[in-house]
Amino acid sequence: MNITLRTRESAFVEHAGFQIGLANTPPLRKRCNDLVNAMYAWRGYETQSDANASAHELTLHASCAGRVIGTLTICRDSLSGIPADVLYKKHVDAYRTRGASVCELTRFAIEPAHRSKDLLGALFYHAYLHGGICGGLTDAFIEVNPRHVAFYKRLLRFQQIGEEKTCERVNAPAVLLHREVSSVAQQIAECREHAREDTSPPQPHRILAGMRPTVARRQAVLAA
Repeated sequence: MNITLRTRESAFVEHAGFQIGLANTPPLRKRCNDLVNAMYAWRGYETQSDANASAHELTLHASCAGRVIGTLTICRDSLSGIPADVLYKKHVDAYRTRGASVCELTRFAIEPAHRSKDLLGALFYHAYLHGGICGGLTDAFIEVNPRHVAFYKRLLRFQQIGEEKTCERVNAPAVLLHREVSSVAQQIAECREHAREDTSPPQPHRILAGMRPTVARRQAVLAA
């Protein structure tokens, strides 16, 4: 991650092989929604109608050579709540009553040909920047298929807090996962400390995706 650029459609950050930006125009939002629907249909889920702009949502897109290859939406809490309230309102309310500022990460999709930990980490890292650092959110939730729970626990350190239910929006089973936003900064700081002998520029999006240090970095840590 090195340079911030601006075009007519979006402000974005350049990564190695792709860019991350805000889907802040109708054409970009439609391209993101088309990707979500394509991935949902591929997995046998119900597709979603075109997403309208909302003051409580922020959609990120990952692009390569002008093509949208990944997307993730941050849905902030509002009087209408968040999508997870349909199945897990009592779980989310438990955080609200403590004064938490909650959000849900929704409509996450990546083209199969472009799946990588780099891209995964970059999308969630920018969600952290926009929702946590810039947005003041304290707790993030995500509904995932039960077979993907281990993946989100291992790589992104989410914890399951809701039992399996059927999500009628996509006609598929779902469970509710949670992570404190502040723990992201703690994870990045811990990994930087463990790899303190590494002289390469820090890449927190890789840390967030659970990418392990190189052999040289691990040896430096052990020798420190």
